[in-house]
Amino acid sequence: MSANCHIHGIHETEVVSEGGEGELLSSFDNCFKNPGHQAFIPINDLTVDHLPENFKDNDICEYMHSVADLTARVSVNTTSYDRPEFLAETDISYPFFETRGSSVFRFGSAMVRRVTKHTDQDSYPETCKCNMCLTSSTPSTEWVELDVYTATHVVFNSEETQSVNLKFFFNDYKNPSVNFDRTDLVRADVNEDLTWLKCYTCDKTLVERLSSVWERFLASRTVVCDRYESERETYKLTFIVSHPHGCSKMITIGHWKERFLSGTG
Repeated sequence: MSANCHIHGIHETEVVSEGGEGELLSSFDNCFKNPGHQAFIPINDLTVDHLPENFKDNDICEYMHSVADLTARVSVNTTSYDRPEFLAETDISYPFFETRGSSVFRFGSAMVRRVTKHTDQDSYPETCKCNMCLTSSTPSTEWVELDVYTATHVVFNSEETQSVNLKFFFNDYKNPSVNFDRTDLVRADVNEDLTWLKCYTCDKTLVERLSSVWERFLASRTVVCDRYESERETYKLTFIVSHPHGCSKMITIGHWKERFLSGTG
């Protein structure tokens, strides 16, 4: 078995032959690009002490944790023949063109951008679209719908979406995570490198957990943005939540250097 990082410009995705956690951990331990991953903080270890001196604020730490709770690991083991050979208007190879038709696993990250809670009290009640409810004669009317964004070079089209697995709350190897094996593709934009997915659950405990996480994210984002908006251009604080080498969730904290305006409204 082999594992390696594919790097195409700004793109970096873990690729392994079988997708086992042991293979991913081996890749993490033997990483040549970032030996030891010294700047990566396991998300469960993150405290206010990790923040830069001017930002040692519990509300920022809370915001970072809420973003992490909405970040999922993406795995997919289908590579569509429809992937282009090159990035648009360049001679740069499009990611995974050379592995079209294969079933190798690749891993990335995704973030929930909206949590919609449905109940039988809605004006136009709908039933849950999870796998269990789709085949049930009594589908649930109490469920949540997640809008999830990832990169198009990770999930290219509806064909690849069929093999997507989203792993939530993968903070370490000791506590249980949550897997979503059914997703629907809403839109994939190659130029923006943005894929919009939807997934669903009617598990009552998970419905409440995801709804609570979403509310906590909205509240902490408002507090932090209101407090630090005027300092945004001065200190340029930023952070990234990721699953390095497809392993458990970590966060890196730094400063952005340049901003680029996206064409997506």
